[in-house]
Amino acid sequence: MSYRANVEDATLNYLKGLTGGYPSMLFILNFADVLDEYNRDELRDVVSYPLKLSDKEKAEILNKVLEDHWNYRGAYKFVTNNCAVESFNLLKGALENSDLDRYHSVSPKGVLDDLDRLEFVSLKSGEQESFKARTEQLMLAFKEAYGYKSKTSEKKDKDLLLKFIKESAPASRKSEFNKFADFKSGSLSLHDELAFLKKQLIISSSYSVMEQQILRTKASVFRKKAAEFLTNSKDERIQQLQKKAQLGLTQNFEKLSKNGYGVPFESEIQSRQEAEEKMTSSLEIMSEIEKVVKEKLPEDVIELEMINENVGSFNQYSLDLRKTYRSKLERYILQVLKNLSLEDSGRALLAGSLNSKADLDKVRELLDSSLVSEREILDVKLRKIITELISI
Repeated sequence: MSYRANVEDATLNYLKGLTGGYPSMLFILNFADVLDEYNRDELRDVVSYPLKLSDKEKAEILNKVLEDHWNYRGAYKFVTNNCAVESFNLLKGALENSDLDRYHSVSPKGVLDDLDRLEFVSLKSGEQESFKARTEQLMLAFKEAYGYKSKTSEKKDKDLLLKFIKESAPASRKSEFNKFADFKSGSLSLHDELAFLKKQLIISSSYSVMEQQILRTKASVFRKKAAEFLTNSKDERIQQLQKKAQLGLTQNFEKLSKNGYGVPFESEIQSRQEAEEKMTSSLEIMSEIEKVVKEKLPEDVIELEMINENVGSFNQYSLDLRKTYRSKLERYILQVLKNLSLEDSGRALLAGSLNSKADLDKVRELLDSSLVSEREILDVKLRKIITELISI
């Protein structure tokens, strides 16, 4: 189970994570999927610290998890209400242990230290399990997009990949991408053009994968930098804004009723006007914080905006390229099938393929498998093309 920001935006808004713009929710996840997310997608190591709990405490936590999963909606704030704080609060709410209430850390390391002091976990070596970051997919994208050549060791490859993510400029990556996108194949047969487009699709997707990873990495660094700045600033204006934010930035998804229990009376239901006023106030505070951060960290903000723009343009190019590829792929299939239908035996094979998987497989054998795999064109789609052809 994991408390996390429920991000539904097409691209990550790095300021929302600071100001409570994303709702915090409790998700029930497969541990293998969580490892993929951290190790592969975010290039982060994972360390597992088993909680020391009795059977009764485990049952109490499970009951609290079920309750929060369906009912809880908070506001994710990187500084004060992050995943570590939410998980710690879950333990406080589930277990009858007054010692837990004496600790109020707001960072993952702080929460871990608190749990160690309370003997819920052990930080001693050998009592936890580590899962190292996996970079295979990203290394493939690095090679395809930027022509990276593997070095003598996996560690060397990873170090150079991380160096590229950290130091390369969005403008230079955009320039590289534009050179790739402007390259023309010249006059080719339909088959060869498809082979060229498929290779272009792989490279284009690799640019997108790399840019999205760079955005995740840079946004994470920025959030920590901005959080540290806002938390430690001696500027009176910023300190006042912090206090204002703590009071006003409650969850964006407002409760429908005022305090109480059971089914609310009509008089207890929060009016639309009250909800809209609260939302407007929250948006105003978020806007003020965003303005301050942009003033104090302008270079970081500009870089993230440029990366966001790159992600959008790279993804759109890939989408347009795939549409072109799919259109030409169907033309190629139709061309091969038309040639097959010129002979009686071929026409009989096409007719038989509508009901026979064996005949359909024979038809597939006439198509270039590197272009027309079952993943590219499902049987149902291929049969639809054949039906339209033989009905003419």
